[in-house]
Amino acid sequence: MSENTSDDKTEDKVNNNVCENVETSPVQNELNNKLKNRVKKYIRKLEDTGSVTTKEESEKIEIETFKQLYKPKLDGNQETYKKIPKFYFKLPRSDEVLAQKLREETRAQFLQKKSKELLDNSELKHLWSLLEKSNGNYSPSSNDDLTIDYMQYRKIRDEAGPKYRPYFTAEVFGRLQAAEGGFGKVRGVSLFNYVMRRVWLQQTRIGLSLYDVTGQGYLTEHVSTLTRAFLQRVFQQCLTYDGEMDYKTYLDLVLALENRKQPAALAYLFRVLDINSQGYLDAFTLNYFFKAIQEQMVAHGAEPVNFDDVKDEIFDMIRPEHPSRITLQDLVRSGHGHTAVSILLELHGFWAYENREALAAAGDHS
Repeated sequence: MSENTSDDKTEDKVNNNVCENVETSPVQNELNNKLKNRVKKYIRKLEDTGSVTTKEESEKIEIETFKQLYKPKLDGNQETYKKIPKFYFKLPRSDEVLAQKLREETRAQFLQKKSKELLDNSELKHLWSLLEKSNGNYSPSSNDDLTIDYMQYRKIRDEAGPKYRPYFTAEVFGRLQAAEGGFGKVRGVSLFNYVMRRVWLQQTRIGLSLYDVTGQGYLTEHVSTLTRAFLQRVFQQCLTYDGEMDYKTYLDLVLALENRKQPAALAYLFRVLDINSQGYLDAFTLNYFFKAIQEQMVAHGAEPVNFDDVKDEIFDMIRPEHPSRITLQDLVRSGHGHTAVSILLELHGFWAYENREALAAAGDHS
């Protein structure tokens, strides 16, 4: 018996020496300590109760304890390959009114949250003021002289606040300075333009999502507040795919509609309005688009306006070189091209023109 005990002690000592020589991670050490404490607690319990267990029972308890300690504990929210979460949700049917309303409200709340994360005009002005303060030698007469290094870049990010952090990553700085020669500095104008354009791009995507009620990532012809005649021309003039408008086409359209006073935007819209590709707009073309405005007026319960009156007002407004033809140059030169185009594109634009005096008076009193 003593020989067996001596052999066991020798074996334990050898095992301990082997364990000491093996490097274990902190996590492994923590698990080992838990296992030891649990075994010690169980031994004390046996001593207190005076129970006697066989070798088989001890091995069984040891194995069960080992499994419990080494078994990964997965909560309901933790990921596991045994149960794949639902990742596809069918669009609600037309008769599922409640589901449709829930989806619309959820999307509206989500897009509203995303909109609040964007920088507004006052925050962009604050960013520019921080850029100016970062360089004491900066002169307002030359924006190209305003340059910042990475330490100044981080300082501006910290001073601006958490809302600016997504625009001030190390990757952004690396890309900007690489584009400018890789000298460890970036121009303040380049950084500001990047932030401003990224904000605008995100605003446009949110705007696209507002009209994309199904969440499929594209717009179809009927999803808009513009007239059907104008949209048909957009889909004819631009390269679209099976009646679907991709993001780039939508972006070009939004740029033109939101910057109608700019010559490039007027050129884009003029190509759409020029249904016969003849280089000018005549009475027939104006009547073609204004018919859609009249249809919308009837649909809204309003009395349609006579086309001849509108045509005369447009020609008086533009004053083209040819008395019966309006060219792109006429629109740009007149300074009222955006107004004439708006009258033909959407009911809102026509309504704003018809009620311009009332709107101006309301603006004076506000």
